[in-house]
Amino acid sequence: MHKYIVRYSKRGDAKFVSHLDFLRLIQRAMRRAELPLKFSEGFNPHPCLSFAHPLGVGITGERELFEVELTAPCPALAAQLAPKMPRGIEIVEAVPCEKNRFSAVSRAEYTVLPETLPTADQLDAFMKKTEILTEKKTKSGVKTADIRPDIFDARIEDGTLFLRLATGSQANLKPSTVMDAMGEHIPGYTPGFCRYTRLRLTDAENKEI
Repeated sequence: MHKYIVRYSKRGDAKFVSHLDFLRLIQRAMRRAELPLKFSEGFNPHPCLSFAHPLGVGITGERELFEVELTAPCPALAAQLAPKMPRGIEIVEAVPCEKNRFSAVSRAEYTVLPETLPTADQLDAFMKKTEILTEKKTKSGVKTADIRPDIFDARIEDGTLFLRLATGSQANLKPSTVMDAMGEHIPGYTPGFCRYTRLRLTDAENKEI
């Protein structure tokens, strides 16, 4: 068994592809690339493929990743797979890995481009709050939750808003929820339409997965 982590970017119209459709897309591309895929057992075998944390529809990604298992080494995996990808999906690299590292994912870094940026003073006041209550969508429905513990950083850089948020199996905060909360908790501020890009996934020490 040979495991590889594949990093890729997802830009342009590709951001509107759902995770399920993207999974099918990747599987077809790997078959066309004639990779020595390892398949699951059972009545409906499929390639052994896993994603660290699916990217939300409408969000672009710069260093997304998935893990694939092969039956033989494939040093040229990235070069073989790259030409088979559709427009908007670019293979960045493929590196061998010995163990599953995705369980360590606990942070995600984003840039947000709203119609109107908050001022530095507004953002500072927002981050100084000890509690930020807002409606948050969960598997069991919409609930009011305190999202402040899940916001690790928020600052303005080069005309965009940078966010570092909780992401993973323990806690998961969407950047759109943060922007909605800013509109609720910052007097006189309305973000308007926002464009989101996920820069990378990290562990609790902000080291890239």
